[in-house]
Amino acid sequence: SSAASDVYKRQDGIDQPVVTGNIGDEISYDYETPGVYAVKVVAKGGAIETTEYTEEFEVTEILAPVVSTVTPPAKNDEDVISIFSDAYTDVAGTDFNPNWSQSTIYNAFDLNGDAILQYSNLNYQGIDLGSEIDASSMEILHLDIWTPDATSIDIYPLPNGVQPADERFVTKALTANSWTTINIPMSDFTDQGLPVDKLKQFKFVGSGTVFIDNIYFYKAPSPTGTP
Repeated sequence: SSAASDVYKRQDGIDQPVVTGNIGDEISYDYETPGVYAVKVVAKGGAIETTEYTEEFEVTEILAPVVSTVTPPAKNDEDVISIFSDAYTDVAGTDFNPNWSQSTIYNAFDLNGDAILQYSNLNYQGIDLGSEIDASSMEILHLDIWTPDATSIDIYPLPNGVQPADERFVTKALTANSWTTINIPMSDFTDQGLPVDKLKQFKFVGSGTVFIDNIYFYKAPSPTGTP
């Protein structure tokens, strides 16, 4: 005979089974938000009898996303330049963790098959594109960022060979424990005098831990056909 245990969580006054495992094995469940949760474990042996155990415990923090951000919409190839996204064709040969003597720790995070960039202990972090790109015809720089603890991040698109004194950035606020969708008009960079026709790198400056997905430039599709 076999022995197993079911773990239930109480939500809206109803016990809902969330995970089952063999007795003696380790099982886990990821909570999406902090809070106090009631958990019931039902241990079942080979016979009819069962043993139940219930306890309340507090989830104090969520350290990584448990759901993916919204999937980017379909776009024509000429309307998007993708740096990192499962939805589009990325610039080939890009290095997402070049050695810039940063204290940041890089991890290729996988969320149920969804590739995400994880940067922990962030001070600054670079991305070295596989080839130079011309983003002068693009209208928006898009990113999705999830964080457990960061409040903001500085975003730098870097032209090829740019000197530190000529770097320009845009600061965006972040919301903890949820995905922040960021759409930055390219004019926010070009109005600072930054050329975007020969971009070769990105730099992020901040603190804490950030998970970054869907880094791409895009523009509205050009009208086609006869009105």
